[in-house]
Amino acid sequence: MRPATALAVLKTKLHRPSIATRSLARPRLLDQLDRGLESPVTLISAPAGYGKSILASQWMERASLPSAWLSLDESDSDPRAFLGHFVAAIRTLAPDALSITKKMTEAPELPVTRALLTSLANELDTLSMRAVLVLDDYHNISSKAVHELMSGLVTHPPAGVHMVLVTRYDPPLPIVSLRAHGQLSEIRARELAFTQAEALGYLRRSNPLVTEEVAAALVKKTEGWAAGLRLAQAALAHPDHNSAVLPAFGPLDERSVREYLITDVLAREPRSIQQGLLKSSVAGRLCASLCDVLVAGDVQGERVSGSEFVEWLRRSNLFVIPLDPQHRWFRYHHLFQEMLREELLRREG
Repeated sequence: MRPATALAVLKTKLHRPSIATRSLARPRLLDQLDRGLESPVTLISAPAGYGKSILASQWMERASLPSAWLSLDESDSDPRAFLGHFVAAIRTLAPDALSITKKMTEAPELPVTRALLTSLANELDTLSMRAVLVLDDYHNISSKAVHELMSGLVTHPPAGVHMVLVTRYDPPLPIVSLRAHGQLSEIRARELAFTQAEALGYLRRSNPLVTEEVAAALVKKTEGWAAGLRLAQAALAHPDHNSAVLPAFGPLDERSVREYLITDVLAREPRSIQQGLLKSSVAGRLCASLCDVLVAGDVQGERVSGSEFVEWLRRSNLFVIPLDPQHRWFRYHHLFQEMLREELLRREG
């Protein structure tokens, strides 16, 4: 008989991100998270740079319930690793909790998903307290088994835990069903986008002389994107930069914005998707039939049709804004589109 498997838990994954002193508390979103406790699951889903993790961390500081944090990475796609860290996160609140599930994760052969789900759900349901568990960067999970486990948990949620999933795109969980049954609270890019008042308060933390006109112009340019405003804040930290920062956000020549978008967004995607993004950036509005013309074809042995590309965009939540209720037409976030066009010219030039 093989010996039990001892799982090494990386304890730093159980630490929520620290909040910078210049971060702005956003009461409207914190209140929305408070209201979300009435449902068993909260989904915070938006592209990179929208401040999802910082918001969740801020909320944990003021949440009325005990809370635990788990930062997920690609290694947690292994069900044993995922469950091991899940158990460890809960045990930061209740040191002896989930003892049966813990033993199952340490068995030489990991039990089937159904058995793991039953054990985990039952033990969570009997916790002596109601708690919040934040699963950050859930988009890093690619395992069907882990998704099945989480689908079971959110479909039949234990009373003991309110789960907050923080992700760059919607995971393959029964979101439509949860929404229809009132079991899901959602915060998306539209809610995460900074208002003019929020942007003004945020920018004035670096430079009290920032005017309402500068804040309004930056919100319009960035469409409230937190990462864009952070970069603007850095430029505005110098009192003589109020007039200089706006041209920097004209054509997308702000080096730090470009590098952020290319390294943290574009470079992560398959080559065929990268090409599709670049080619489709020439259009002001997009739909499936137009993408069939713009992006269809082979890219180094990878083939993607226009309709497949549009479906990928919808799933990935990648800086796209719907233009109609049916989500047939959409456009890119302006800064993202400018970056794509600049990169297209650079590669073709």
